[in-house]
Amino acid sequence: MSKGGLVVNKLWGVFWEKIQGLFHHEEKRRVLSNFFFLSILQAANYLLPLITLPYLTRVLGPSYFGLLGVALSLVGYFNPITEFGFGLTATREISIAKNDHSKISEIFSAVMVLKILLTMLSLGILLLLLALIPQFGAHRWLYLATFGITVGNALYPSWFFQGMEEMQYITLMNITAKAIFTLLVFFVVRSSNDYLFVPILQSLGWLVAALIALVIVKRRFSPSFFIPSRKVLWYYLRESFPIFLSSLISSVYIISAPLFLSFFVAPEEVGYFYGATRLIDPLKSLLGPVSSALYPYLSQKAYYQKERFAFLVKRLSLIFGAGALVVSLGLFVFAGLIIRIVLGSQYGPSVLLFRILSFVFFFVALSTVWGVQTLLPLNKKKEFTFALTGGSVLFVLLSLVLLPWLKTVGMAMSLVATEASIALFMFFALRDFLFSKEKEAKL
Repeated sequence: MSKGGLVVNKLWGVFWEKIQGLFHHEEKRRVLSNFFFLSILQAANYLLPLITLPYLTRVLGPSYFGLLGVALSLVGYFNPITEFGFGLTATREISIAKNDHSKISEIFSAVMVLKILLTMLSLGILLLLLALIPQFGAHRWLYLATFGITVGNALYPSWFFQGMEEMQYITLMNITAKAIFTLLVFFVVRSSNDYLFVPILQSLGWLVAALIALVIVKRRFSPSFFIPSRKVLWYYLRESFPIFLSSLISSVYIISAPLFLSFFVAPEEVGYFYGATRLIDPLKSLLGPVSSALYPYLSQKAYYQKERFAFLVKRLSLIFGAGALVVSLGLFVFAGLIIRIVLGSQYGPSVLLFRILSFVFFFVALSTVWGVQTLLPLNKKKEFTFALTGGSVLFVLLSLVLLPWLKTVGMAMSLVATEASIALFMFFALRDFLFSKEKEAKL
């Protein structure tokens, strides 16, 4: 055998040993299992709507598609309110108390009661906005139909399954329920006059999935449900408040773009911009399963094995950063082809916007590692919140300056600059930790 062949065989042998080692280690096998099912679930949440995206952009046209984008943008503000940071704090609480049935029942009851109350508060705020702002009131049924997504998302107990590290119980049924309602779009939405059915079907998919998940929680884990005391409810609110605040602040730049644009440009222009973002968002969402699967594991390492945690963060920074840069460059180069195939020939103005937004993925990948996976496990909540706050303030300022002048292009530039600034601040907040001289532990 040639020297090249021997080198290849040796490298393959080392790689295969690493793979086998991952699956033989119970702790790592559990992380990989969670990552696998979370990836499928998260991919379905974003990829299923992508199945209908080419159909909807062509049937509805840029104007009605833009109206849908504005509705999702406004109603999207209520998701961080109803979530209130429980996706991280309650997950952590459940993972610590997974063998204590009474504690699990307390966490489950408190979180669900709080989510119901927060959903009712959100609905009241939405009704007030529809009554006071004519621009929203003119399409009140569109906004109310879209709010069903918020209700389903609030009731959906993914935080519980993540904490128990058993995501497999809901993945298949969740995808099945949402797939049915997603595919119904092809049969129900036949013209732009049917645009209301799009958020109605999406809402039904989320609501049915949430009900199925709650049934599985009850049958598989049997937590007792009761109304906790005000002291207990206040405790979970207080613990989650920093995460809620950062999430609410970050929503300003994550979901506000179509809403802000609606005050400066026609719905058709919003449709061009929204179409471009709808192709970037699914890629960003793919980082979520990795983040959710690694978070409990990295939180333990940050607490018990800080040196090893530092090594893991450096390794993840390299992997995420390099991979995301390659993806962003690919999106930039093939933007014209992607827009033409997915959105259609009507969306020519989306090409330039898509090229600008392609680099959002690179900066989001870095901030995912340095933020949720590093700052929070290190209990640097203030730095995490400050990064998102600063990014949101920058986004608003840039939008005020660039929107009246550059319209949709200015909005795209504002988003890229915002994500870059957030990643940069997180890096500087972790500089001493990442480049410490302490001895690094190996995987």
